[in-house]
Amino acid sequence: MSKFIKIIANEHEFTFYCESRSTRTGFAHDCTMAIDYSRNYKATCHYINRTWERWNYQSACIAALDKARLDYTDRKLQEYKYANNVMRMTSKRKAEFLEACKADTWLATLAQVKHELNTKLF
Repeated sequence: MSKFIKIIANEHEFTFYCESRSTRTGFAHDCTMAIDYSRNYKATCHYINRTWERWNYQSACIAALDKARLDYTDRKLQEYKYANNVMRMTSKRKAEFLEACKADTWLATLAQVKHELNTKLF
């Protein structure tokens, strides 16, 4: 069984391709997420007998989206450290970085897609 989901947010296209497979102890949901047909993120969720999702593959899709968010945040943190010549993050610098993240449009786009995955039934 497989599922194909497409979400457009802020002129970016998020494509989720999901599959299920049997494992030795149960089954797994695999999700590959492509952003604008270029960047790919993969996630797998393993289950023993059933899922408690609102729709099939929801957890795997959200896990792939979270990987994209974490990857982007890590890159922004490295850029912040390099631009400000920071070797170690203090609580003041961490607060500055988190404030800059709140104003970031790409993180807002990822949050919008996550909201759609949590609220809609696909």
